[in-house]
Amino acid sequence: MRIITLLFLISFNILVYGQDDAQTGADNVQELPKYDVSFNLSELVYHIYRFTETTKVKRVFEDNTVNEYEKTVTYWFNVFVPGPEDENGFLLVEVKTDSMKYDLKSSDKNIYYTTTDYEMDMPLNYMDFFTNYVQYGQTVNMLYSPYGDVSKIDGDQLESEKRQYAKTNDEIKRNQILYALSNSRLKFSFDVPKGVYPPYEVTKDTTWKSETEFFLCGVPLRGELINTFDGFSNNEYHISSTMDSLSLISPIENVILPDLDKNCIITSGVATGDIKTDLHTSGNVKYSRAKLKALLKGKVGNFKFNQIVETTYTWDLLGKFQY
Repeated sequence: MRIITLLFLISFNILVYGQDDAQTGADNVQELPKYDVSFNLSELVYHIYRFTETTKVKRVFEDNTVNEYEKTVTYWFNVFVPGPEDENGFLLVEVKTDSMKYDLKSSDKNIYYTTTDYEMDMPLNYMDFFTNYVQYGQTVNMLYSPYGDVSKIDGDQLESEKRQYAKTNDEIKRNQILYALSNSRLKFSFDVPKGVYPPYEVTKDTTWKSETEFFLCGVPLRGELINTFDGFSNNEYHISSTMDSLSLISPIENVILPDLDKNCIITSGVATGDIKTDLHTSGNVKYSRAKLKALLKGKVGNFKFNQIVETTYTWDLLGKFQY
């Protein structure tokens, strides 16, 4: 009887202590810290950004003719918040481009221009340059939602220039310019956040999705971003995003081939890529880099081609100062 009682007590103690140890172990599991990674730009502060596009293209026609070129376009622009958010959390942001540099190299063309050299002659008859140039010197208003998405773009100067260019007699040239000044093109160039902010508090490795549109060689490719919060370090938040299946929604006409200075039709396009974004804890983007690879199919007249595109876009904050 004593033996049975002793065995019972030993079993009971083992069970109790085992439960205590399990409970203690559960209590020792630390929860991952949560971060509120929210969009914000300080009122009455100028943020000076630089946007750079670097593109390499290899185009192969049906007769095996090959064209290659490299192109780099850089804009310097100011982002300024003139007042506080409205009652719904929307923030008005003024964007102004103040300088630009264009550089294209191919086997038979070498075109370079910078707005900081006032003695240079502008290659205004070169259409690809001009469609990039018209974004220089613009002042536009972007209305941001509380989630860092652009919900509206307008501006008195912008609308005035659109009305003037709409009077251009050359229909192809007119359409090219108005396309370059369209809300979607301006948003792509000068909307730094790119909609990567998470819609809720996040911990390390939290993922969420958002929609995006990238312009490669002037062609709009749309799809889904899969964003991941990589963590917090050096007083910055880090987000990585992947684009597995950007595509052209429908064929697009009058796309410029910069090295040939001709227009073409792009019949289809697909791209993949990734974005790395570093954000200040104050809510603004410090640095963003997007790398994409694309295949565009099109034709010039009856001559079909495949075009392989490798493009890197960077948006980096150069500085800021109080108004």
